[in-house]
Amino acid sequence: MALRMETEGVGGVMVSNAYLRVECVMINPKEQMYFHLRAYVADDGSPFFTEEVFMGVPYELSEANPIEQAYLHLKAMPKFIDAQDC
Repeated sequence: MALRMETEGVGGVMVSNAYLRVECVMINPKEQMYFHLRAYVADDGSPFFTEEVFMGVPYELSEANPIEQAYLHLKAMPKFIDAQDC
């Protein structure tokens, strides 16, 4: 599971069709989660940008797995409205 969209890296460099992946998911204490969103030029390369999402994303223990919940949260944000699932 990942997202694809144009993404701005360090220094303002724009990467079209960047591969965005949720990584390093942390759950604290069963109600909120935090994660890193890393951007890659290719899905098998090194990340060119990492955003730490430490805003206390709501986590529901009875719902989908944490990674899927993180993607659902991102896709609900205006910044990611045009992101494509991949």
